[in-house]
Amino acid sequence: MILAQIVGFVALFFCVAQYQHPKRGGILSLQIIALLLWSAHYFLMSALTAAVLAVVAAIRLMVFYHRDEKKWAQTKFWPGLFILLFVVFGIVSWQAWYSVFPIVGFIGGTIAYWMISPKHIRLLTLLVQIPWIIYAVIIGSYPAFLNETFVIVSVSIGIYRFDF
Repeated sequence: MILAQIVGFVALFFCVAQYQHPKRGGILSLQIIALLLWSAHYFLMSALTAAVLAVVAAIRLMVFYHRDEKKWAQTKFWPGLFILLFVVFGIVSWQAWYSVFPIVGFIGGTIAYWMISPKHIRLLTLLVQIPWIIYAVIIGSYPAFLNETFVIVSVSIGIYRFDF
């Protein structure tokens, strides 16, 4: 359990660091590393659904990384495919009723990351934190709880500064 929390705190470090990177590619690269670390964290916490879906989310970001420069990555096929993958892999790795939270969280994140409007990205990202914070509490993940709290505060500040 201690190792799981340590890995989670390292993932949290990469989540915080991504917001300090000046370029989109760097942000997405750090987020991919964070997702792979979150996958390890959730696996060590025996939270299989979140562990599996975090790997799918890392692959999703690898595709979205190329959205601005590669024609193949610009089609609306990708968000639909990843939403389907989150549902399928979420069902396959289902552990209990609370497995629905990472499924909803990753689906919401997929929609948010595909959006163009920063305002819409911020609003949906804020809503997506609700299932994640509930999930973190249920499985006892202190780093995930801190990460979601950090995101809620950060996004709320962004909404206040830019959207109202």
